[in-house]
Parts: sequence; structure tokens; C-alpha cells
Amino acid sequence: MMRLSVGMRKMVCVATVDFICIAIVAVPCLLLNLVGEPYMRGFFCNDESIRHPYLDSSVPTWALILISYSLPAIIIALVETALLKHSESFTGPRLAREMYNTFGLFMFGSMVNQLLTDTSKFTIGRLRPHFLEVCNPDLNLTEAVCGAPDAPVFVTNFTCLGQTGISDSERSMRMHDMRLSWVSGHASLSAYSMWFCIVFLHQRMSTRNFRLVRPLIQVGCALFAVFTSLTRVSDYKHHAEDVASGALLGLIVASLTVTFLLKNKGVRRTRATSVTSLLNVTTTSGRMAYTDNNISP
Repeated sequence: MMRLSVGMRKMVCVATVDFICIAIVAVPCLLLNLVGEPYMRGFFCNDESIRHPYLDSSVPTWALILISYSLPAIIIALVETALLKHSESFTGPRLAREMYNTFGLFMFGSMVNQLLTDTSKFTIGRLRPHFLEVCNPDLNLTEAVCGAPDAPVFVTNFTCLGQTGISDSERSMRMHDMRLSWVSGHASLSAYSMWFCIVFLHQRMSTRNFRLVRPLIQVGCALFAVFTSLTRVSDYKHHAEDVASGALLGLIVASLTVTFLLKNKGVRRTRATSVTSLLNVTTTSGRMAYTDNNISP
């Protein structure tokens, strides 16, 4: 039986702890979406904000997830590769360590962001703009039920029949989703991942070569987050304040994540020892130089 070296045992231990930490945050998100029930909120019949039609998403969930996770991974890989080659210390294992440390922290932050988002959704239970069409309540929305215009009644005793002309599974999914408006998950995830990329590029991609490449990528990231957030309003998936709150949440979580990442990786204007990359980092006149500690992860 092959015995692992001290460095390998340490690496396995660290990876295991990281996986457990991410799982602790991710599992509640999964349980909420599988078995969680949102708060059952009533409505006013004269509330025009919940009378919009149901539309398909301009940015589907699968596209949001694909871009929000693949783009940061690509950016991190390219930046870390460039930094290691610039310092003439590039090796496959070292790049893998840098990718693991950086993207692992990104994943943990994204799960925290998702947990805060889902907790808000299920706790508040705010009705989406297309609520009445998707719910199709078993009521005649007359004055006897809704109350007079100057004294509206908050309707709570009703049953949703659901939309007709769609499959049972699709009807069930829409009815479960119609009470999850605040905060916007699309806005929080896109803002988190794209702001992470923007700040990460600003801090790590400091070379003057190709000086317009960095802002071009940053503009593209910002455009994706803004477009995704705006379509949630135009597609009648969320109210404007839901999108604003979701984007703000994503920005805050990303800012905290990147701050701790940069601190751990020693990107400062003083000499520091990197905890996550196991490299000594010396910064002089804003430029970084790496020296190997010859320590296994």
C-alpha cells in the first residue's frame, strides 16, 4: 500500500475541509429548492404589479449558471497562468494549486450568496409580477371578494388552479416559483460572479501590456450582469426593487470574498507570505515577484 507524503496528506486534509465547508452552505440551498415551501402571502385584487403576463426568461437559468461559473474559471486560469509565466515559475501543479485556491474561494462565496438569496425568497414569499396569471385563483375577483376600491380586502383564502394548456410538471414548477420574487436570484448570481471577475482582474492583472484588454473584459462582465438584471424586470419575473436588492447582495458578497482572497494571496504593497498559494510575494513599485517556498501544498 502506497504511503502518502506529509505534503500530500496535508493537501488531502485541506481539500476535505474545504469540501465540507462548501457542502455545509450548499446543502441547505438544495433542500430549500427541493422540499422548501415559501411563505403563503395573500394579495390585493387592485394590485396592478402582479397582473402581468407570464413570459419565458431572456436569460435562461442554465445560461446564467454556465456563464457565471465558466467565465470566472477561464479568467482565473488565464490571469494565474500569465502571472506564473511572468515570474518564470510556471508549472502544471503550481497552476492547479492557484486555480484550486482561487476558484475554491469563489465557489464558497457563490454558495453563501445563493444561501442568502434562497433564504430571503422562501422567508418573504413575495409574489412575482405574473402571479395572478400563473396562480389562476378559484375566485371571482368581484367587489364582494376584493372589497370596495377605497377599502380593498387582503385576500388570503383562495386556492391556485394554475395555468391551463401546459404540462402538470410545468404547472407545478411555475406555481412553486410564483412566490419567490424577492430577491432576484439571477441578479444576485450575475452581480456576484461578474463583480468578482472585475475586481479580481483589477487587482491581479496589473501589467501595462495590452492595456485595453483588462477594461474590455471588465466592461463585458458588467454588461452581462446589467443585461441579466434588467431582463428580469422586462420579462415580468421580478419587481424592480427585487432586482436592485439581489444585485446589491451579490456585490456585497463578491466584495467581501475578493477582499479576503486578495488578503490571503498577499497582494499588498508590503512583503507577505501567501497562505493559500504557498508562495512568497514581494511587491515593489506595484509589481509582484514570486519565490517558491519549496513546500508542498
